[in-house]
Amino acid sequence: MGGCFYPSGQAGFSHGVRPHATPHMIHLFSPMVGDETRGAGQGVAAMTATGSGPGKIAQPLDTVEPAGDDSYRKMAESCQRLTQLLPGMRRGPMATGGPRLIEAKRLGDAWLAVCKYVLASHNEVRNLVVVVDDPVAVDPALHGALEAFCRDQGLKTPKQVAYTIFPRGLARGRTAWELFDAYNRRRGFFDRVNRGWGTYFRRMTHYEGDHGSVNQLGRVIDAINSRDACHRAAYAMVIQHPGGENVRTRGAPCLNYLALQMQPGEARTISLLAVYRNHDVVERAYGNLLGLGWLLGFLCAQTGSRVGELTCLSSHAYIDRSVRPLRALLQTFGQA
Repeated sequence: MGGCFYPSGQAGFSHGVRPHATPHMIHLFSPMVGDETRGAGQGVAAMTATGSGPGKIAQPLDTVEPAGDDSYRKMAESCQRLTQLLPGMRRGPMATGGPRLIEAKRLGDAWLAVCKYVLASHNEVRNLVVVVDDPVAVDPALHGALEAFCRDQGLKTPKQVAYTIFPRGLARGRTAWELFDAYNRRRGFFDRVNRGWGTYFRRMTHYEGDHGSVNQLGRVIDAINSRDACHRAAYAMVIQHPGGENVRTRGAPCLNYLALQMQPGEARTISLLAVYRNHDVVERAYGNLLGLGWLLGFLCAQTGSRVGELTCLSSHAYIDRSVRPLRALLQTFGQA
């Protein structure tokens, strides 16, 4: 899919993000000028990172001051023509713009920015893209505050949520295949903790299909280590089972898909893309980012690679509980 990109030095462009990992789709489409649905439902909006604070919140291009030359105008005009070729993009009560991009250095900063943005958007957002530059860096103060917050609110803690994606404690002192065995064997870790939810790591390492189970994560690690070439977009893991889960209203996995994004160099870099159909911002989002960071760190350690970015795309992100305590927590960290 072709599209437009910002010229070097374009006002509003977020510099310092590795080009291979930036979600370029955020920058592809400008709002439709003169659209009769504008205000109730704009065309897919081109986004550019602006604002202040630990997480930069993207805004539609028509809210950003253009550069002095005509490169911005030409880009907007070409993207305008492209959007007119894509019918149906303005349908639905939440289609009030295009994808929203939040970029942050650490996952805690990203979560704070997500909370602030979703609260300001009437507690739900569609097509939210979060990019964490250093997904293995954790702010101990925020992490501890969130653990206490979740316990006080009767919610699952970040550690409980993160362990559904990667059981970090179980992995210590074990090789990859020793970890897989300890997790999946009869009366192993999964059997002891399984309560009918949080089966992500199980599905990565013991995905049950028509012809038996498949260890997707193990196969990805072995494939990377056995190949000399650095394949930029060859490796992925599927979480959802086709069939009943893709129409289930409750109980289906919210995480659907994981894709590895590899960049060659003196030290190969691996970034990770996670796609969520639904994302509970208060109880799950921080723990999910934490677990995904752990998973990416494990993948890189097993393949001798550098840790890249973590990108999380949420088709629907929402806040439906503990709003007042959440606002108080945000105020503590300067995000009220």
